[in-house]
Amino acid sequence: MHNTLVTVLELRVRRFLKNNSDIFKKHGKYTCKGSPYYADLPLKESESLLRILGIMHGDGNMSGSRILISENDINFVKKISLLFKKLFGLTPNIFHDKGRNSYYCHIKNSVTYRYFTDVLEIPKGAVRPRLTLPSYLKKLKLKLQKEYVGGLYDAEGWLTTRQAHIGFSIVNKEIRNFISSILKKCGIKHSISFRDRRENMEYELHIYGKSNLKKFQEQISFEHPAKIAKISKFY
Repeated sequence: MHNTLVTVLELRVRRFLKNNSDIFKKHGKYTCKGSPYYADLPLKESESLLRILGIMHGDGNMSGSRILISENDINFVKKISLLFKKLFGLTPNIFHDKGRNSYYCHIKNSVTYRYFTDVLEIPKGAVRPRLTLPSYLKKLKLKLQKEYVGGLYDAEGWLTTRQAHIGFSIVNKEIRNFISSILKKCGIKHSISFRDRRENMEYELHIYGKSNLKKFQEQISFEHPAKIAKISKFY
């Protein structure tokens, strides 16, 4: 038995389809009874799927059968839209909230929503405060784990040029420690800490110094245009 997402995901999808008998395949795509809409469901691991998982863990919301990602950079929102199209054959709607200067990339599709919650283990409702480490994530190959970290950095991480500092802040300690383990494998020096906030505990990870930032850029793929432009100023 190969300990990869191919095996894990295929087993999870089979169980998912068995437990959701109203979902069926037609014309090569998946739909459910009473729905006129069709979607692709990834059956194999991919860098794109793990990147979406990381982005959802940082900026996602799963309310009312709707998958939503909020972001203030329209160019990054367009990249997210292309990822959804590639993976699920669906083009998200994009809404600009001028009052909050935010863009919302969203899809309302029951089959995809249930795939996210049941197969990928993305929590329902506001994703970030309910985060847990997916049971399959530690079983993946390193290159896929790095894609997850890159997606999470795209959504949740920050970079300050004054101190040459990259940071993550996560409400789940296990996920913070998982990121730390990946950075160690990549030879990226970093520190961990926590802050006790009134609402919840925040578990943080910090990377300092131009040499470590360069290693991060070389080892961890990230696609947020503003963060790419910022880190490029160092070199």
